[in-house]
Amino acid sequence: MAEGRRGKKKRGRRKGKEFMDAVHEAYLRHLVEEIWADLEGVLKTVTTGGSQEAKWITEFEDRGPYKEIWQRAWHTFVPQQLESQPAWAIVLGIQEVVEAASREEEAERQRRGDKSFFDEEEYHTFVSEALEKLFKEEHGSIEEEDEI
Repeated sequence: MAEGRRGKKKRGRRKGKEFMDAVHEAYLRHLVEEIWADLEGVLKTVTTGGSQEAKWITEFEDRGPYKEIWQRAWHTFVPQQLESQPAWAIVLGIQEVVEAASREEEAERQRRGDKSFFDEEEYHTFVSEALEKLFKEEHGSIEEEDEI
């Protein structure tokens, strides 16, 4: 009997972990979209020299003491001549940057004893806003069902 209870607990934890993994993935995708939106705006307004104009985006000052991790990842994964690259290639590069840099930053945070990448205020704000939107959408569909 004890084994049956343990199995149920593990399944519950696994589902919770799956949910949090999905939230983490959504947040990382959000970061990709955010970086791409900033970069795309710069590239659309500058006809030549877009790579230089986009430099402020690639400095990752908002990553604080971990900005060098993000800068290294950028130089590794994103083509240098941005204005001559197709959008899909740049977005794929940004996705690689976010995945690699976030993993490396998390490892460095653990090494230093800092709080997790996913304990930052920006992450919590993202999750809160997403859940609020989800609840509003669900609340609206519940009200619609009540009217029927």
